[in-house]
Amino acid sequence: MKVVLFSSRYPGSVNRLNISRLINAFPDYEFTYVLYDNRYSFVIGKLRNLVKEIILTLLLQNPGWYSARRWGEKKIGRHIPREFDKHIRKIFVRSVNGAETESVIKALKPDLLFQCGAGILKTNIFSIPPLGTLNIHHGIAPEIRGISSTFWSMYYGLNEYIGATVHFIDKTLDTGIVIIQGRTQLPDHFDYVEAVYQTAIQGAELLPDAIRIVQSSYPIVESDVKSFYFSSVTWQRYRELSKNNFKAPGDVNTLRFKYKCKRVVMIPS
Repeated sequence: MKVVLFSSRYPGSVNRLNISRLINAFPDYEFTYVLYDNRYSFVIGKLRNLVKEIILTLLLQNPGWYSARRWGEKKIGRHIPREFDKHIRKIFVRSVNGAETESVIKALKPDLLFQCGAGILKTNIFSIPPLGTLNIHHGIAPEIRGISSTFWSMYYGLNEYIGATVHFIDKTLDTGIVIIQGRTQLPDHFDYVEAVYQTAIQGAELLPDAIRIVQSSYPIVESDVKSFYFSSVTWQRYRELSKNNFKAPGDVNTLRFKYKCKRVVMIPS
């Protein structure tokens, strides 16, 4: 089977962990990297976050949100084999959804596309492979959508939604058909870094099963669920959570939600 791994030049530890798990599970598959060249935005983002962290540490005498993310990446990175992908072909593109990228992926004729750090994909890209395009969302979707789902689940006491979802990509964010999900098994006392770490490790383990499922025939069931959408975390919110010993400081009853149709692949017994 041909699989295109659509990522960026700097995908981060979580995406590299997921990719290494797939390559290890399917040594006979033909994997190809298509990499969005994000050097400029990556360097600018790193510098911006470093400056913010230095200022906040000097002012508050307490490392915060940016340090937590860095510590999480380091901890996850210990599980990534060295040079696991050195033999995989790499093709660089200049945009995520542009005509050049579309042409490159079509020419590769993939059976399956895996979005692993490239960004939000449009229909012209995710509709290319016949088996579909997969994404792993670190949250239980579509109940918890958007970015930093682990943080927001902790902040509002929605710990039952800390986990990972492998799903098909569709036109809206984190609403595609769910292939497989797993809730993170956490100890009685945990902080944000531990929750992110455990979710990443357990999420990577779902991917091989998800790939096997999409190659089979499967029914889809539908149900309505409450769906919450979250965006960026501020350092103030992270400080609230950490000062509260990582117990929910937020009131879940203040949140707005929408009913979403949850479509789930039923795994053959």
